[in-house]
Amino acid sequence: MTKAADAGEAGPAPHARLNIHTLPAGQDFLPVLARAILGNRLGLGVGGEDPASLASLTVYLPTRRAARALAAILLKESGSRVLILPRLVPLGDPGEAEIQDILSRPPNEEALDYEGLTEGPSPINPLTRQMLLALQIQKASRAHEASLSEAGENPRSLSASSLGAAFALGGDLAAILDAMQAEDVPYERMLGLDAAPFDALWQLTARFLSIFSETWPQLLKDRGEVDPVIWRNHLLDRQGLRLAQAATEGMAPPVLVAGSTGSMPATARLIATVAGLPRGAVVLPDLDLGCGEADWASLTARPKGAPELSIDRAASHPQAQLARLLKTMGADRAEVKTLMEGAEDRPRLLRRKLAHEALRAAAGTEAWRDLDERMPHSVILSALADVKLLEAPDERVEGLAIALAIREALEVPERTIAVATPDRGLAERIALELGRWNIEVDDSAGQPLARSLAGHALSLLLVVLQTRAMSQSLIEMLHHPHFRLGLGAERLWRARQALEIGALRGVRVFEGLDALRAAVTALPARVSDRRAPRPRGRLSGEDVDAAKDLTERLVAALEPLMAHGKAASPDLSACVACLRDALEALCRTEEGDVAAFRGEDGQALQILLSDLEEACRGLPGTIDDLVRIGRLVMGERVARVRRREHPRVMLLGLLEARLMSADLVILGGLNEGTWPPLASTDTVSYTHLT
Repeated sequence: MTKAADAGEAGPAPHARLNIHTLPAGQDFLPVLARAILGNRLGLGVGGEDPASLASLTVYLPTRRAARALAAILLKESGSRVLILPRLVPLGDPGEAEIQDILSRPPNEEALDYEGLTEGPSPINPLTRQMLLALQIQKASRAHEASLSEAGENPRSLSASSLGAAFALGGDLAAILDAMQAEDVPYERMLGLDAAPFDALWQLTARFLSIFSETWPQLLKDRGEVDPVIWRNHLLDRQGLRLAQAATEGMAPPVLVAGSTGSMPATARLIATVAGLPRGAVVLPDLDLGCGEADWASLTARPKGAPELSIDRAASHPQAQLARLLKTMGADRAEVKTLMEGAEDRPRLLRRKLAHEALRAAAGTEAWRDLDERMPHSVILSALADVKLLEAPDERVEGLAIALAIREALEVPERTIAVATPDRGLAERIALELGRWNIEVDDSAGQPLARSLAGHALSLLLVVLQTRAMSQSLIEMLHHPHFRLGLGAERLWRARQALEIGALRGVRVFEGLDALRAAVTALPARVSDRRAPRPRGRLSGEDVDAAKDLTERLVAALEPLMAHGKAASPDLSACVACLRDALEALCRTEEGDVAAFRGEDGQALQILLSDLEEACRGLPGTIDDLVRIGRLVMGERVARVRRREHPRVMLLGLLEARLMSADLVILGGLNEGTWPPLASTDTVSYTHLT
């Protein structure tokens, strides 16, 4: 951790003037924010008639999509005036330019000393980290097999018997590390965990975590790297110290943080710094200013006698994060100014009051006893007059119903629609259903690489590898549009049809490239057989030659890769290199480029293969390990494929949905376990770690 993080230096001084605003729910967040910036209503000293005044302003927003939307709204609200846009930076996900700017001008090297590395180490590649964690898990697994036997368990049923299995568990351990580091919990907290009240397996878990907390930090230090979350925290702390130092020198630039709740301590520290700057401002989303003081205090108070790391039951309350953020800033709700435009219509005002009433803190739910007096049934009906509820029997019907509602709303000119859901499967289904009417929508969360066209091509190749070139897997692979084998579309279709009809159809299932060669060698005799089925008998000599040519190309592409499957490789990265070479040969077009590497998903696939090759360098493993690892990383890697999205339809995740506005808002996936999600009660068990 950084010294700045430990000392809490990024927060404002108690006497500092705090410039904090809130935008109530129901207001169009980004349009109102844009007009407040242009009208200089945030006390930043920018806006007005000078078109260049915004150039010095930096605006931090939660997501990149929100940053793009704010830029478009600023241009729209400025009318015909020439405007130089401010610097728009996504919080926690800065681009290369922002990173280089932060690192190139350090405020105070001593304040950001990383365990002796004053320049700051680089972040470890997540894939490399997962592989290193897998090796640690394998090592611990072998060391504890004897202990598992003593506990009456079969060691092989609980241990990571292969690199592929350990890699999967390494992802779980990486998620635990990220969660700890996002909350500024140091490794040392895992030392001396008291598992005595639990059974032997839980005690082994605690022992493993203690060992791991000693070895992992040293391993990273030897490599000159840090975990990605710690590095991100370092960037945020560094930027906060730079801003604070500029303020003391009288050179503080205008800075605005909008839409963030400060869910991570490092983000909260930066927000606290900005709130206290002479030309800084913070705009919070829907802070509940009407909540009673006792209820509000209960959101950040820990029950008497509760352990320091016990589960905070109030943490899941929608306002709890904002309450903690105000506490970090040393601010009171009375200091927060409401940013509003005009008078609210009655239904929207009542709806917000109803939402705040329904989401009371647990300590204040006794007030529900007199709810009928404060909000009679007729008032509740008025608040929900424009709200409709649809209960669907399954996800298919839900996706279709939402798509139909969008299609109907688009009949009204200029009407905008936003769908907010945490269920990415439902979002994908909605997008597919809208495709019936040629309505393209872009899911802001992207899609797993495995579901993209390029990722599917690699998945099919992995299936061929796993099945040792079984005939059915070869047929399925050859029908993918990316597999061209250097042939034109017409010749490829002819060769593929001849190979399937003549050599692969109507024969026993076989596996291996030798069996494929044998089937194609026997093709002329099978075609000339008088008892051959009519489709096979219609094949001409040119068709047979095309099938042979296709087979030669297929064997040449797959043979080096299949050779690795006969024995364990001393270097798994060599297998990854062969996998990439095979994919390139299979997807080579007639023009010479690689179809699988085109577009955004193709670029994501190239990066994944490069990362995987680097992560596997020097590690022994088998083809089966590579297949399992490849499937896991493709399921986790996100490909953001740009589409020609409809200008009036948005498919949003929860983080950016609170900032975007639309005429019709649809909430999808309101099912127990999805939204709200199931509370995680998992504790790090030995089964999960080893």
